[in-house]
Amino acid sequence: AKQQYLSFLIPAAHLKHEAPRELSQALPAMCQLRPAKGPCRGLFYRYFSNSTSSECEHFTYGGCQGNANDFETTEICSRICK
Repeated sequence: AKQQYLSFLIPAAHLKHEAPRELSQALPAMCQLRPAKGPCRGLFYRYFSNSTSSECEHFTYGGCQGNANDFETTEICSRICK
């Protein structure tokens, strides 16, 4: 049987420094994930937080089954992970 996937893009603009305590504690773990292209063959230019260089860097996302360290802009990546 052919598998189908449904993805949701959730704006990160509501995640600010005054986030609830439990959310702010979860953010560093999210920002330490390695970039995940996923198995799909799309070509989406995204940014991830590189925990080694402490910079938001470019990667190519395939369009499905990535992880939370995936941002549409460097500004969003920096706001959440720095």
